[in-house]
Amino acid sequence: MHPEMRDESDEKNFPAKCDECGTTLCVEPQRGSYPHPVILPDSSAVGAHPSDMDGQRMATACSEACRRAIEERFLRRPFVPEELWAGKLKRALAASPEGMKPPELLERSGLTEAQMGAGFRWLAGRCRPPEGREPDEPAS
Repeated sequence: MHPEMRDESDEKNFPAKCDECGTTLCVEPQRGSYPHPVILPDSSAVGAHPSDMDGQRMATACSEACRRAIEERFLRRPFVPEELWAGKLKRALAASPEGMKPPELLERSGLTEAQMGAGFRWLAGRCRPPEGREPDEPAS
């Protein structure tokens, strides 16, 4: 299962599987057998709670070859800071459904004003209909 496809509930399930080839991984300390953890840059990775792992995704590999393949795949995906900031804004807003004023949003998201503005612009760009189509017009 590829890391971008795994949800948080998968993190608690054992045995683990290699995120590249799907091999079941067993932890066997007596044989020195451990999965290879891989931490990858991923601007879409924002958890339910603020953490130092925002912007990073954890994957698991069964071998060095699989680790390299996972890293190569993720390094082809651009890291977009505005996407990360948008995720932090969405998390902060979701925690306060009644809304909040900009100063409180800045504090809860941990962003600067410039980052907040860029995050909202990124979100607005993602919500626009394709060019040439009105917002209520169905896709063909």
